[in-house]
Amino acid sequence: KISVTSPQDALSMPDQAYSMSLQPMLAGLDKLAQGRQASAAERQQIITGLIGRILWVVLVPLLLAGAVIVSFQSVFALRLRKRIDAMAGVASRLQQGELAHRLPATEADEIGDLARAINHFIDTLESILHEVQQAATLVRDNSRTISGNSHAVSEQTRTNLSLARTVKRPNFNEL
Repeated sequence: KISVTSPQDALSMPDQAYSMSLQPMLAGLDKLAQGRQASAAERQQIITGLIGRILWVVLVPLLLAGAVIVSFQSVFALRLRKRIDAMAGVASRLQQGELAHRLPATEADEIGDLARAINHFIDTLESILHEVQQAATLVRDNSRTISGNSHAVSEQTRTNLSLARTVKRPNFNEL
């Protein structure tokens, strides 16, 4: 009915409803959205700050620990390599028969234990070789004595045989 009596008022009603109800509600929603965006931006900054702190608190110590571990491993590898090279040099001399050399066994670890065991083996082997050498010398001396005695017996036998030939044999038929 309003459109018949007052068409101009009928056309302005949606504009008035918009400006009276919807426009304030839209303004309130815009303010709320802007507030939420500002809050989200603040939270994003807080999160970024926390991530930065986590990087400094967690990753930097991890990187430092990794660097320390790598440096210790390098030093350990170098010391181990020097010890193995020293042992290889002595082993080479032992292989050539130079039993006077011993493996370096100064450390109290598995490699030091191994070196001490090998050194004990070399000491035992050297002792056995010394005993064998003494026994060989004794056998050589005894064989010379036996050979000399055998030669003396042989000479005595020849002398006795020669004397026996010069002695006149009795004739048993004459008796």
